[in-house]
This record gives sequence, structure tokens and C-alpha cells, in this order.
Amino acid sequence: MTTTPALLTSAATDLTALGLSVDAANVAAAAATTGVLAPAAEGVSTAIAELFSAHARSYQALTAQAATFLEEFLETLTAGARAYASAEAAIASSLQDLVSEANASTQAFGRSLIAGGSGVAGERLSEPTWQSAPLV
Repeated sequence: MTTTPALLTSAATDLTALGLSVDAANVAAAAATTGVLAPAAEGVSTAIAELFSAHARSYQALTAQAATFLEEFLETLTAGARAYASAEAAIASSLQDLVSEANASTQAFGRSLIAGGSGVAGERLSEPTWQSAPLV
């Protein structure tokens, strides 16, 4: 699996938008589904209407729990993205320090121990100075 802090942040943004859409749909449906009126004044119609209303109230309670879970998940995802970015920055910094230390002792000879650092495959190194200088 490959990820980046930007991908995690993008996923959190997408999930937030999805959560807002679901919340809006639930709010729009709540009044019509939780207060179902009986089509007739007899006992069976009233019992069925109450059954549907009870199911709708249960659904609203479950979606409230799902919304809470989504909020906690998004907080965790966002914190993970921040931690990931921080770890990447720390690793990049320590690697740069390592390269600088490795190159420090060879800089006296006019070249770096590690190539120019462009990361380009097949990068040609300059000729070392010891090959062109005569031996004494």
C-alpha cells in the first residue's frame, strides 16, 4: 500500500463531504419518517404507523452513532496525516544530515562521496581529482 499525507488529507475531505450529505438526507427524512400518521383511526393502522415511526427513530439513532464514529475516524485520519508528514520531514532531515556527514570528509578532495544528489538514474559523476593529478 502506498500513501502520502496529501492522499490522507484528500480522503478525509471526501469523507467529510460524504458525511455532510448523509446528515442532510437524514435531517430531511426525519420528520416524514418518525411521525408517520395512521391512514385510519382503527387499531391496526395505528399500530403499523407506530411500528414504522419506531423503526425510523431507531434509524435516526443509528445514524447519529455513525456520525459520531465518522467524526472520530476523521480526527484519527487527520492526526495520522499530520504524524506521517512530520515523520517524513524528520526522516528527510536526518538523511540530509547523514549525507552531509558522509560527504564532509571527502569534500577536502574536491568531490562528494555521494553523487550530486539529483537522484537521476545514470547521473555521470565528474572525474575525481586524484586521477588527473600527477603522483609525487
